[in-house]
Amino acid sequence: MAKIQRQGAKKQGTLEQMKKGLLTGISYIIPLVVAGGMIMSLALLIFGNEGARVEGTVGNTLRTFGGSILGLMVPLLSGYIAYGISDKAGLIPGFAAGVAANTINSGFIGGIISGFIAGYCVLYLKKIKYNENFAGTMNIFVYPLFGSLISGCIMFFLIGKPVALLNKGLVSWLSTIQGANGIILGIIIGAMACFDMGGAVNKAAYAFGLAAIQAGNGVPYAAFAAAKSLPGIAITISTLLFPKYYEKSEIEAGKSIWLLG
Repeated sequence: MAKIQRQGAKKQGTLEQMKKGLLTGISYIIPLVVAGGMIMSLALLIFGNEGARVEGTVGNTLRTFGGSILGLMVPLLSGYIAYGISDKAGLIPGFAAGVAANTINSGFIGGIISGFIAGYCVLYLKKIKYNENFAGTMNIFVYPLFGSLISGCIMFFLIGKPVALLNKGLVSWLSTIQGANGIILGIIIGAMACFDMGGAVNKAAYAFGLAAIQAGNGVPYAAFAAAKSLPGIAITISTLLFPKYYEKSEIEAGKSIWLLG
């Protein structure tokens, strides 16, 4: 009985660890997506779609710059997922595994998988017993080198092709989202975005939206972006229309919370 309980606790611990890693990775890439996306959007808004594609122009430079920032999304996602699992030692192996994921065109899915691989690879490397005098060597040499090498080789030679095929299938499926299908998917993603105010369900919708953007379909993320603003606005309106149901501090908070939307 005790053995079963230990196995259950271990399983729960692993799931929580994976959840923490994924949420950490997604949280850290949000500013990158905002920066890259806004720079590209400004280039298109100011110079137009055609003007931003003319070589040597300011518009084209900004559009390319924004696209290059977004190109870092997979390595950063992978790196911070690994960081969430194995702490600072997993950061560089995670980035390296993310570069491998980019190289084999495995997309957002590859970034998530490579982050888990690098994170757990370093986690197991940290279980190696060593003299405290070699702590610096382990952190500067062993963990980054062998963590990057092992996780990179796993991505390139073991699971790279299946993950790339999975990503290709996702891209193909996303390209079919039109009309009624897009509306239904938008409703689902919108509901997920508002469900737990930045929790796991919200992050899952966000991750799917990012994967869709990388696949060339902005519909899912547009639904997410539109829906995520609703809770803050709804709370502000509610505190203004029905103040008797709220504490004074909540009413004061409600006056500015719409800005978070």
